[in-house]
Amino acid sequence: MMKQEERVLMRIFIGESDRYQKKLLYEALVELFRDEGVAGATVIKGA
Repeated sequence: MMKQEERVLMRIFIGESDRYQKKLLYEALVELFRDEGVAGATVIKGA
């Protein structure tokens, strides 16, 4: 039986060329989430 846990879905909409400290923002966010132990992150390019 699976353990019940609280989960959160976060959606962040940013521009493809947005940057943070010279790094693409989506790359900086995924790196931050990985460092903080977030279970997963998916980056999807919009239309």
